[in-house]
Amino acid sequence: MRRSVVAALLAVFASVALARPVHAQAPDNQIDPGMSKAQVIQHLGQPQSISKKDSSLFLYYKNGCEKTCGMLDLVILINDKVVDAIFRDPNRHYTGKSTSPMALTPAEARKASTGAPLKIKADTTTPTKAEVVPAPPAAPVTPPPAPAPDTTKPKTDSTAVKPPRS
Repeated sequence: MRRSVVAALLAVFASVALARPVHAQAPDNQIDPGMSKAQVIQHLGQPQSISKKDSSLFLYYKNGCEKTCGMLDLVILINDKVVDAIFRDPNRHYTGKSTSPMALTPAEARKASTGAPLKIKADTTTPTKAEVVPAPPAAPVTPPPAPAPDTTKPKTDSTAVKPPRS
């Protein structure tokens, strides 16, 4: 009897597994620039939350390190096209150039919080911080001198009353 129950359960599990639709494959966790929202959801599943601002759409995904990473994974779309993704889940991958800074290890983060200089690998694609140089003080603005009176022509008063002509 026990063998027949086990065999029946195996038959049920096998039929359920085989009856699964082809499109319900496991997500592949890779996001490419230009993907649509539907394609992102197909690859990563439903996001935990979505926010929208103008033509930008932000898809947030749990990554298992929300407390230690300080953020959810994020996919950014503009006009329904992926323009950036920031992943902390090591199983997710964005094939484009992410604007996310490199993640710090806990030891690096502790070192930074003590005031010691933080050593970060140089990234030649990121512009360096420009040196801020204060502008020289502005020279006082003086109004231009008033024009000298014109002495070459006698002034006529057009509003004066003229004597009648005879």
